[in-house]
Order: sequence, then C-alpha cells, then structure tokens
Amino acid sequence: MRINFFLALSFFFVVLSCEKDIPFPEVSTPPVLVANALITPDSIWQINLSKSMPIDSSINFETVVTGTVTIENLTTNQLIQLAHRGNGIYSANSFLPEQGHMYQLSAQAPNFLTITATSAIPKAFSVQYLKGEKSFFKKEANYLLDLAIKDNEEEANFYLIEAQYLLENQNHSILENATVFSFDSNSSNESIVADHSNFKRSFLTDENFNGQNYTTQIGATSALLENLSPEDHLTAIISVKSITQDGYEYYKSLTRFENLEEGIFTEPLSVFSKIENGYGIFAGYTEQRLEIILQ
Repeated sequence: MRINFFLALSFFFVVLSCEKDIPFPEVSTPPVLVANALITPDSIWQINLSKSMPIDSSINFETVVTGTVTIENLTTNQLIQLAHRGNGIYSANSFLPEQGHMYQLSAQAPNFLTITATSAIPKAFSVQYLKGEKSFFKKEANYLLDLAIKDNEEEANFYLIEAQYLLENQNHSILENATVFSFDSNSSNESIVADHSNFKRSFLTDENFNGQNYTTQIGATSALLENLSPEDHLTAIISVKSITQDGYEYYKSLTRFENLEEGIFTEPLSVFSKIENGYGIFAGYTEQRLEIILQ
C-alpha cells in the first residue's frame, strides 16, 4: 500500500514538472459597424447603428452617433437620407418601404469601413386560427394552437411564429411573452438545438408546401396558465411573420446562441450576418396578427 502511495505521489510531481505555460497570441480585431433593422410595409425607416466590441469587453455594445446612413430603393433609384435621432438610432419617414422593391442599406462613420446590405419585403400571405386546446408539456401548462397558412406560391417563404398571452380580470391586466415549441415536420426548430421546447419563436419554411393551404401547430407555454380562475379572461396574441431568408437564418443563429449550453468544450458560435464589412441584420418581413379568446 505504501509503495502505491509513493508511486502516485511521484507521478503527481512528474505531472507538475511537465506543466508549461502556452502563450496565446493577443488577437486585436479592429471594430466594425453593426447595423440592425427590420423593414415592413408602411413602417418608418429606423436603423440602429453601433460598433462591435472585443470578446473580453464588459460593454455589450457602443452606439455610433456620428454615422451617415442612407437607404437606396434599387427599384426606383430613390435615395433616402436617415437622420440621427439619438442613441445610435437613425430614421426617416419618407418613401416608406413597399413590397416588391429591393432596398440597399449603406452606413459609414469616421475610422470605419462602409457597410452595405440589401433586402426586400416578402409578398403578403394570410393566416387563420383553427382550434386550440390546453395541454401540458414537460409539466408546464400550454395551449396547442392550430393555424392555417395560405402560402404565397411566387416565392420561398420563411415564417417566424411568436405568441403572447393577455390575462385580464377585475384587479389587473398582464401581457406576457410565451415560449413556443412545435413538432411540425416542416419546422426548423429541431435543427437549431436538441431541446427546442422553450424558444422565443418557432421556425417554419414552405419548402414542402409552397403555394398551398397548410395547417401547422405550435405550443405556447406560460406561467400565466398555471392558476387561472373562472373570472379570468385569457387571450392569445399570435404573430406570424414571413421574413427574408437572411432574417430567418439570423434569428435561427440567435436562437441557437441563446439556448447554447455552456461548458469548457462548447464550440464558440457566431450570429449569422449578411452585412458586408460589418455585422447585424437588414431584413424585410410581412406580418399577420391574430387575437384568440381562449377563456
């Protein structure tokens, strides 16, 4: 027993003596501009402009207030100049976004490369509520909601589905975002992370039902459903967005990042971006909203 002890102790000191510090090179990446904007028909132009920060920075982002931001309508050649309104927000209320038009975002600021991105707005679609039933999944209360989407056959469509619950009674009114899940075979949820039961939004493509009337189902979970009384009034508010593919991939990567299980062997993830010379999102969408009285 004593021999085994000394052998183990000797091995311990040998391991210590073999330790060597490995110098890692300091990575100094120049900051780039970051633009974030979603465009939809008849909305004002609004772009958030900031700059990227080092990975070890205690600041998540820093706004850029000295930028020049323009939108060019590539369909009509109109040029729209956005004005800085404060806190890195640039906006304009002229020549509002239209379906069927292609737009190019351009932003520049002193000491930064000019960034550009293009996007269009998907064509209109329709959605209808069919039925819903209360259920439990992973011991959490939810409603299973069936929705019928009339898909546009003239383009590939990428859908984001979100849900909220509005609880009202004599004492208060509470609006809460629900987490969603879907077991639809055409959903992209399962490809994002293994546990896709608590997403902020559900993902659906029309690859297998282009141009058809399609029924999908989502589950919408919320703590508001746990202790409902007969006097409570409950409304589900469903948002269905048809978004460009770039926007779809951006939100998929963001969802993957938000649901990443951290660990020492976790592979670093980056959020999808099609901004040239920078980061962020510039994407168009159309939206349909449903208010469903459940109780």
